[in-house]
Amino acid sequence: MGNKIGDDLVLLAALDIQEARARGVGGNQQVSIEGCWNHVCRRLGPELEPESVSDDRVVACVASRREEDAKGQSIVKEIPALKRGLRIARRRGSVRQPLDEWPRIPS
Repeated sequence: MGNKIGDDLVLLAALDIQEARARGVGGNQQVSIEGCWNHVCRRLGPELEPESVSDDRVVACVASRREEDAKGQSIVKEIPALKRGLRIARRRGSVRQPLDEWPRIPS
């Protein structure tokens, strides 16, 4: 099972935002989701393939956000965006198995 052509974090972000709109998420929450994805894509790389998201990359992403003085509350919102994106990737067939474990992020 390989990466579908064009499946990267930017596409997953767009699909996640589209699903949020379909669920009727309000404008402020949509802006928050977009902001979360902006940070995730900036730290992991927008063209990163879903299959390349690893425990080590996620931990490094969290560490780099901490180095930027990001608060735990912000990071706690960003990681679920990535989780949702990887679930979308799994449905699309571009990732076999999303990560089993995620870093614990104290506020």
